[in-house]
Amino acid sequence: MCGLQPTIIPLRVGAKLPSNLDKPGAPMEFYAPTSISIPPLGASRIPVGLHVQLPERTELVLQTRTNFQRRGLTVTNPKMTERHELTILITNDSQMEQRISRGACLVRGVLRKAQPQ
Repeated sequence: MCGLQPTIIPLRVGAKLPSNLDKPGAPMEFYAPTSISIPPLGASRIPVGLHVQLPERTELVLQTRTNFQRRGLTVTNPKMTERHELTILITNDSQMEQRISRGACLVRGVLRKAQPQ
């Protein structure tokens, strides 16, 4: 954990700010802005309605939630290194349609110093 925090700007009415913004270095949870259905063996790109500005030389590492892993869901964009609207790409590796409710926690994000390429 690097002790810095990103600047996060809501882009849409109803976009929920991540938890722990007031605690530098703490993991942040990002939430679904609407209900989402992901077809079997499919994927969904979910814009969370927040513009994220990262401090210089940092990256936001996105971690799949344990309850999603149990359902066959995986976050396939594991880190963010640029400044733009945060979009979460989730794949469904199961044989069943998976639903994510509005307001559900999509990912946990941890800010850290950027790793050299």
